[in-house]
Amino acid sequence: LASRKKNFYHPKKSVFNLISGDSKFEIEFCEYLDSFDDVISFFKNDIQLKQSIEYVKHDGTIGNYFPDFFIKLKNGDRWVVETKGAEGINDPLKLNRLKIWCEDASKLQGINWNCLYVRQEIWNNLRPKPETFITLTNYFQR
Repeated sequence: LASRKKNFYHPKKSVFNLISGDSKFEIEFCEYLDSFDDVISFFKNDIQLKQSIEYVKHDGTIGNYFPDFFIKLKNGDRWVVETKGAEGINDPLKLNRLKIWCEDASKLQGINWNCLYVRQEIWNNLRPKPETFITLTNYFQR
């Protein structure tokens, strides 16, 4: 039986007073979200929050995808962000489904929903780190 050590963070811009991250990378990302002037609020999604999107897995079965972060910006836009270290076989399928979800949510709600895929290897090499969330989006696949 393997146990995974959780990392914790006390955010300033989240409705939750404690965020549990699956990796140090997720916690570092939370710290940056708190520091970005253009971010009003965010939350780290997990299975208990039940914010999932159904998608078709590589084997043809239906799976539930839990994107990592939901973010609200000062300009009113919403972003769904997936942070990723090692990429799995279903990850491109999840991202394609997330793009469609954002298009549908934008049409239904009249709010701009966008998605971002943040690879850890690219993030680690950003020098200096961006000062705003919108600047960050220029470095990553949408």
